[in-house]
Amino acid sequence: MAKSKLRNFAHRVSRENIERFRHASAEEKLQWLDDAFRFRAAAVRKGSVKRESKRI
Repeated sequence: MAKSKLRNFAHRVSRENIERFRHASAEEKLQWLDDAFRFRAAAVRKGSVKRESKRI
């Protein structure tokens, strides 16, 4: 139960972010992508996220 609730919440949050991203300016999009890659790289270095194949 808790797992599906968490998954639904994550899905809803990501949908809201996608909507915000869609209406954002080009500078904002670049900034968000930059932040996302930086957080991802930090997580990989820390070891909490496994390195994936070269897909974006």
